[in-house]
Amino acid sequence: MNTHIDYELCCSYLTQAFIFINEYQWMANSYVAEFFTQDLWNKLPQSWRNCLDRISLDELANNVLLNKKTVIYRSVWPLSLLSYIAACHALSLNHHQKIINKNLCELPEIFHKHIKPKKRHELSLLPQVINNVCKETNSTTVVDVGSGLGHLSRILAYQYGYNVTAIEMTGHRLPVAEKYDKEIEDDLKRKNKISSNVGSVCHVEKCIDPDISAIAFSSLLFNSKSQINETSAREINGFVVSDSCILNNSVSFFKKTENVEHCVLIGLHTCGDLASTMMKVFKSTQSIKGLVSVSCCYMRMSLKEDFINKNFSKQKVGFSITTVDQLLCRTDSFCRSCNSFKKMMAGNALCEYLEKGVFDFSKMESEENILNPGSTLCYINLCRLFSVFTSKSLVSLLKILLSKKYLKTCITDESKKYGFPMSSFLKSIPCQPITYKSLEVACHFIDDYAEKLLCNSPNLKLHCFRAVMEVFIRHVDPKLVLTSARCKKIKGASSMSFHEYAKKVFDNLNISFNSVLLKEINHEELLSQTKRVIIYYSLVLLLGPVIESVVLLDKYAFLKELGVNVSLTPLFNPKISPRNFVLVATR
Repeated sequence: MNTHIDYELCCSYLTQAFIFINEYQWMANSYVAEFFTQDLWNKLPQSWRNCLDRISLDELANNVLLNKKTVIYRSVWPLSLLSYIAACHALSLNHHQKIINKNLCELPEIFHKHIKPKKRHELSLLPQVINNVCKETNSTTVVDVGSGLGHLSRILAYQYGYNVTAIEMTGHRLPVAEKYDKEIEDDLKRKNKISSNVGSVCHVEKCIDPDISAIAFSSLLFNSKSQINETSAREINGFVVSDSCILNNSVSFFKKTENVEHCVLIGLHTCGDLASTMMKVFKSTQSIKGLVSVSCCYMRMSLKEDFINKNFSKQKVGFSITTVDQLLCRTDSFCRSCNSFKKMMAGNALCEYLEKGVFDFSKMESEENILNPGSTLCYINLCRLFSVFTSKSLVSLLKILLSKKYLKTCITDESKKYGFPMSSFLKSIPCQPITYKSLEVACHFIDDYAEKLLCNSPNLKLHCFRAVMEVFIRHVDPKLVLTSARCKKIKGASSMSFHEYAKKVFDNLNISFNSVLLKEINHEELLSQTKRVIIYYSLVLLLGPVIESVVLLDKYAFLKELGVNVSLTPLFNPKISPRNFVLVATR
């Protein structure tokens, strides 16, 4: 997809991606550690298993994971498997790096100190984007959310001359950030590189709540000196200041900025809900004229589905498809209605079907109807109907249901409580196939794993080690489920035999190791299926970019719905910084 995407095209993509993810969510939500305990291999179609059993690791990398234009097949692959692979690649955003200015891709050496190569790469590119946004919006103030040690803030202040408020919730990082401020200030003075237009940085310890109001946010930035720790805020423009005047300088900083109308909100690899929170703040605070966001750690986002399920028994905030499924899916009337609806959908009679009033939608508001197994609410179970929807028909369905108020969604103030989905379009889809586990898959980088396959990395066997350990641990104590997932950080595991690895795991779990019990699970036979475990993991991994694309385009659609200018660009080299998309909005 292009940097600038039409809203209708974005919604069309999200629809197709949801249909696809819903079909294969059982894979995305599975744990490879349960490969044997859940018999995951045999859940794949028989034709897939027959084919995949015969391929090499090189073929797995080249024909499955890597989106190469030319691939070589040594046998005939099932069409359904080829379709799965093709769909995964087609529904994934292109991660190929787009350089904005090849002449400005080097971070000045003075900023290299304390910065690792990955961060240097990011800081050689992102400040240019922020600078462009500030110029476009006529902003001189920048708010860096999740500023960490302040590396990005310092570059914006010293290289570009902006006044930066660096907000970080982890208090112990602030003294370190101030120390680095002082070091770079001294370096600049020593080299006579402090110019008259150098900016300033104010470090603030604060956790930004998802439902923070525009007034509270403005107060945090411009008016509330009570939010500033005396040892965590200082002006870095010019001279070393004593502790006694730090607070005065901080207040002075806010007085200088409190009347500024325009500012830009930025975040480099904001974790989980923080990226979503930034966008909600951008929506509610008109003085923020620009937004630059690079998000990460998607699995730490709070989800609409989890929030609704948690509150379903407490208050009526909308429909949870999971809950409705539990109430309705076992009834004959539900199945008959679904089949009828599917036939009508297949006949392209969507509009006519809804207009005929086959269902009594007026009863939707009744709590009794929601809990009644014979309820006509079964139409809302879109996830069971996705297989017969075309992209166009599903978009039409959602628009009709919303316009006629047939579909009660959670587009309310409760949306502040969760980070995904954000856009009104995705919120309007009752079924939400994306979960914590699938978001975790979205945080992996396929190319890295493909390289491991091509060089037959010794680390590959660890997937099978953990899967066998899951069988072994449950054999020892059935109460211990997914305990092997805690054992990923065994030092030197790739060079160990399974017997050595198992001992280390049991030591970590404070459980006595029993080799007799190990033999009882026939671990040698299980270990012989290492390639199958690797293949299954690769198929799951292929869904990651699709899920990440949904998360990013949901944010994109949210901003589009605000009527602002939006772009989504793969800014960084994905081999250096896999979460490489920058979302930019201006108004």
